[in-house]
Order: sequence, then structure tokens, then C-alpha cells
Amino acid sequence: MKDSDSVKEIIATLSDFRKCSGLKANIEKTHFKYLGSLSDIKTELYNLSPIKGPFTYLGITIGDSDAETQILNMTPRINKLKDLINIWSQRSVSLKGKITIINSVLLPQLIYPITVLSTSSDTTKLINDLLFKFLWSGKPPKIAKDIITNKIEQGGLKMPNILAKFKSLGMTWVIRAFKNPNAGWRHILESYLPGISLEYFIRSKPNENSMKFYIPPIYKQALLDWHDIHQEPYTVSCILHENLWYNPKLNLNSDLFPMKIWYRKGIKEILYIVDENLNFSDTDQNPQ
Repeated sequence: MKDSDSVKEIIATLSDFRKCSGLKANIEKTHFKYLGSLSDIKTELYNLSPIKGPFTYLGITIGDSDAETQILNMTPRINKLKDLINIWSQRSVSLKGKITIINSVLLPQLIYPITVLSTSSDTTKLINDLLFKFLWSGKPPKIAKDIITNKIEQGGLKMPNILAKFKSLGMTWVIRAFKNPNAGWRHILESYLPGISLEYFIRSKPNENSMKFYIPPIYKQALLDWHDIHQEPYTVSCILHENLWYNPKLNLNSDLFPMKIWYRKGIKEILYIVDENLNFSDTDQNPQ
């Protein structure tokens, strides 16, 4: 929740729900936790007691910061991954058999937290190194990574590309957002965007420089990964239909191009600010 007023509103809504349905939330057993810059506050709020220290919700341990949350969730899972690798390393297993173990036994330990948490590049590299060390029994690899991760018909053995797999898991949030336009969590995500729709923002192919506002790390990383795999425009028509706003390829002066006004007027693509000769139109005249 954004602020203490939101807590008050939720309690009032639950009270109204009780009057209508007869079902009552047990407020006496309900707790809350301050996060971010408020994490050091210990005072009660509307007779609710704050949680001290990390807590677990739906299998994920929540800390006071994104970094702490990642450590609390990934460290025990990586330790379990190491234990499983040690067990399987004592057995004589073929190369294809090890890849099957990686896909069916080792990686499933990580799928859930990777899907709901942002993962640092250091953590991804550590996991990748552990799996490839297991694959080659700690010896120098005999097949290049870009070959062994290919499909069998392409000369590979379908060894998972860890970086690509983790990115694809994160990007499922983008796909879910498109498929569920009325989902509550999607509205929460859109509330972080600067007055534009989620679809429009994704079409802008944002990068780190064009996301200078706060957005939860898991969503931010998913959008950045989406940008990395997106095909660049290759025709004049494609370029003209590129987004104007939050496009990392464009550096627009906010004084000459007042985004909020123009966006509300429907001026959202490059084609609106160039003439038939592909020269920039007179920007002194704001849209009416």
C-alpha cells in the first residue's frame, strides 16, 4: 500500500464487506510491515501491530529491501542446489543424463523465486557456473556453450541457456499483462508509469535511461529484457510508427515537446512530428 490512508481505506472496505456478506476479517490477528524508507518505523497503525524483521508470504521471504529479499530467498535455494549437485555428482551419469537432471531436478528449485523476484547478474552467473561445473564434472568443457545449448537437430544437446531461461521467466509478467488487461496487479503496475498506458510504454522499448522513475525491480527487469529481444525497426514505415515518448532512441526537449499534453491529444508516434519530406515539423505550434 502506498501510504497510511490506504490502510484506513482497506479497513473501511473490509468493514463494509462484513456488513454485506456476514464474513469478518480477523483484524486482531492482522499485522503489517513498513517497507522501503519506512522500514525503521515500529509504531502501530490503526491498532495493527507491525511485523519485526523478515516475514514469509506465499513461500517468499520478504525483507526490508529488495537486496535483502533476494538474499533471503536465493541463498537457501542455491545451498540446496549445491547439495543436490553433490549428491548427483557421486553417480556415473552420461552427459545427456546430466542435462535431464538439470532440467527436471535442479532448475525447478529456482523457478518460483526467479519468476517473482528480480535476480542480480551475479546470482545468475553463480547458478550458471554451478550447473556447467556439474555438467562437465569440474573439468574444462569439451563443447562450447553456444553449441551445447542448441536443439539436438542443430547439433546441440538442449542444455538450458540459464540467462535466456531466467529472462523468459521474468518476461512472463509482460505477457500476462497483455492477456489480463483488467487484472488488479496490472493496475498497480500501471500506477507507477508516468501517465501512459502499459501497452504504449512497452512499445517504446524502454531501457535503463528511459526508466528514471521508480518501478518494482521484477517489473523493471522484465521490461528491460523485453527491450533486449525486440527487433529494431528496419523500414521507414516502421520508424515512423515508433513511439515518441520514453523511446530511448529519442532525446526530446520537454520544453519543446510537452509529453503529457501531446500524449493526451493522441500525438504518440514519430509520424506526427514530421512532414511529407520526413523533416521535423514546426514544434512551436502545440496541438490544439
